[in-house]
Amino acid sequence: MTEEEALEALRFHSGRHENIHSTRWEDGFLSSLRPYRGELNARAMSELVECLRVLAPRLQRGDTVERELITDFLYVIGAGQHWGLHPEGAVQRDKRMTTADACTLRAWFSEYSLAFAMLVEGIDLETALGMIETKVD
Repeated sequence: MTEEEALEALRFHSGRHENIHSTRWEDGFLSSLRPYRGELNARAMSELVECLRVLAPRLQRGDTVERELITDFLYVIGAGQHWGLHPEGAVQRDKRMTTADACTLRAWFSEYSLAFAMLVEGIDLETALGMIETKVD
C-alpha cells in the first residue's frame, strides 16, 4: 500500500471520504458499526493497521502532524468507541453485539490507539505496532 492509498483508505474507514456512494465507504470500519451487521469487520481493522504502518513516517515527522491525518485516526478511534462500546451508543443500546465481540472491539481500540499515540510521540514502528496483539485476521 502506498502512502496515498493509505490516506484514502483511512478516509473511507473514518467515514470522512466524500465519495459516499463507493462500496469502500460501505465496507469501511465505522460504516460496519452503524448499523452493526452482526460481526466485526476484521478486514477493515487489518487495513487500518496497515494504514498506521504506512503512514507512521508522517505521524513521526517533526513537531507537528497534519490536522486531516490526525482527525481521520481520531474519528476511527473516538466515533468507533462511542458507536460500538458506549452504553448509549447505537450498538450497545440496541444490544446488537455479543459480549465476545465487544471485548474484541475494546481490545482493538485500546491497542490501536496506543500504537497511534506511540507513533505520534516518535516511538519506533516495530515497538508501536507490537502493541497490537489482538488477532485481526
